[in-house]
Amino acid sequence: MSRQLLRYGIHLKSWLGSRLKSDTLTGQLLCLYRERNSNEALENWIERFKAGEPPFILSDAFPHDFLPTPALPALPRDDLQKKYEQDVELFQQLKWYKTFKKKFRWMRVKEWLELRENISPWKLFEFYSQKKNEAEEKPGNIEMRQLQLHNSINRGTGAVLEGFLYTSEDYWYHSTEGKPALDIYVEIDETYLEEFQKLLKDLEIVGFGGNRSTGKGQLTFELDESTEFQSQRELLLKMPQTTAWLNLSTYSSFKRDDLRGYYQTETKFSKAWSGFGQTNPFKFPLLVFKAGSVFKDKPGYANTVITGIHPIDESIIQCCSPIMFPFCLEEWKDAQTN
Repeated sequence: MSRQLLRYGIHLKSWLGSRLKSDTLTGQLLCLYRERNSNEALENWIERFKAGEPPFILSDAFPHDFLPTPALPALPRDDLQKKYEQDVELFQQLKWYKTFKKKFRWMRVKEWLELRENISPWKLFEFYSQKKNEAEEKPGNIEMRQLQLHNSINRGTGAVLEGFLYTSEDYWYHSTEGKPALDIYVEIDETYLEEFQKLLKDLEIVGFGGNRSTGKGQLTFELDESTEFQSQRELLLKMPQTTAWLNLSTYSSFKRDDLRGYYQTETKFSKAWSGFGQTNPFKFPLLVFKAGSVFKDKPGYANTVITGIHPIDESIIQCCSPIMFPFCLEEWKDAQTN
């Protein structure tokens, strides 16, 4: 099975009713595959996911040409105090460190390739300390959000509940003229590439995520065939010495006991699409690892298809397979040496 890494730029034509997360996007593409083919064809694809041989795996969407900064431990205050002995200097560095944690949530792909061979919290901090003047150029505030009011619905009758409202968030992402606002990475079995591209075209027609019926989620996908990315993509998947893996997806597994790393989690309250007659859209809460989480070992794919996620329909699943890039984390490199 030959797999390759692709990158698609995303051009937005409207606000999004849902964030572009890998599990949400994978789920919608699988629904479109069912519509395009059949329920039996979909079940065959799902069996491939469960067997650890997924036809494709997606990342979350990131600002164009950026990756998430690794979620490494915070620098100990005592270590900062030892390095910066004078109180005024320490105060200035603590102030800058706060800016660093806030502004530098993303790093350019070329910076990742430059740093990944020996990363530590100190080296990241020192690297960006030399780039203080670039802080405003980082996409810290690329995401805009706005609240929308909706009528509450009685799920038993389908009627509006008088006097009850709820809010949801819509999202917009800034972009440079002529360039995509966001990127997603795709690891794909070449056998399914033609079918996958058809599914992206279908998604452009129907829209992505929530509130599509009101015009949200209109976007287009552009395969990145630039010389720059073509030179980067082989490097992104290879490392002379790998001691850690950077997660790029909304990742979960029903076997989490052996996972070791530094990670950020969130609880997702997902909904199933109602296009196939599902009257109860609400899934059970699911603990997921966010993009930017760091793991010592690359997890297998077979445990990332979450079943039993819906209270009524056992056929509903959640695909949380991750794309991960290898790198060398200094502290684990030292542990291997010892």
